[in-house]
Amino acid sequence: MSRGNEIRPASAVEVFGKLDGDPKEFKKVHSGEKVVVDKA
Repeated sequence: MSRGNEIRPASAVEVFGKLDGDPKEFKKVHSGEKVVVDKA
């Protein structure tokens, strides 16, 4: 579990990609909106 400002998942995760761009753009996504992940 995360502690303080540290980010840590509660269970095992599988990293499947890399973000190409500004992660702040995700703040524009609203609940229920579709997000498409494309193979690079």
